[in-house]
Amino acid sequence: MRARLALGLLLSACGGSTGAGSTPPPEPSAPETAPAAVPASAPEATPAPTTPEAAPVDDPGRPEGLVLRGTPGRAHSVSIALENRGSALVRLSSALGVERQDGEAFVPVSTSGLTLRPDCDHEAPTCVDLAPGGALRPPEFLGTSGDAQCGCDECGPLDAGVYRFVATTCAGGHRIEGEPFDLDAR
Repeated sequence: MRARLALGLLLSACGGSTGAGSTPPPEPSAPETAPAAVPASAPEATPAPTTPEAAPVDDPGRPEGLVLRGTPGRAHSVSIALENRGSALVRLSSALGVERQDGEAFVPVSTSGLTLRPDCDHEAPTCVDLAPGGALRPPEFLGTSGDAQCGCDECGPLDAGVYRFVATTCAGGHRIEGEPFDLDAR
């Protein structure tokens, strides 16, 4: 099709004739359809906008409607609840952080293995999806530094204080700061 179009354009520029007694090439019977997807390396591809207002497709921005809570329970442990009260699917990193209030600010606490896993028998995937109206209730936080969930091989109790959980999105690293909770001394 491209060859016919190029030949037709070339001929019309030269007088519109292919020689004595010849006729122009026939019109195609049906219009040609464009391919469903064009590889990014194709010359016809349109570059993505680079304006500051345009967010990358793989980063939907800071999610709305997420609620992250820690509820202190028995034996210094804290139950974890993450709810999506928004209207969009949210993709989160499975790694969950802990911060302790120090004056007016919160500072990170060293923990390992605290994740948004379904239970202690399965490892957490790199990212987890939380649908609108969905909730995650991973195994409890042990209230410890070091090993912090499902087992305490190398851990120690955290000091009494005000803490919060922090989750991040997979695509953009947006922070979801949980509601503060009190952790009593052991």
